[in-house]
Amino acid sequence: MLDAKFTVTPQSGFVLGTEFTVTNLTSGATVEQYTWDFGTGELQYNVTNPTYTYKYPKTYTITLTAIDIDGNSSTFSQDITADILYRDYIKF
Repeated sequence: MLDAKFTVTPQSGFVLGTEFTVTNLTSGATVEQYTWDFGTGELQYNVTNPTYTYKYPKTYTITLTAIDIDGNSSTFSQDITADILYRDYIKF
């Protein structure tokens, strides 16, 4: 049985404009198609382990939909928080 799953590194507290990595953990069948929705209206297709950069601070929902060679689909979602680390802007 197809089971879509992924992890995000880091899950929160990263500096806006910094690329983060998504590690695909989908298992259980041979996948024919991946669709990644990063919660911004931008989609990536057929990328196993995508990278992405957020431009605005907020909590986004990342959704992976995997479709196997038999047409079965599985979807997994996870929230990620893009934030500004203010310490980077403090001048001494």
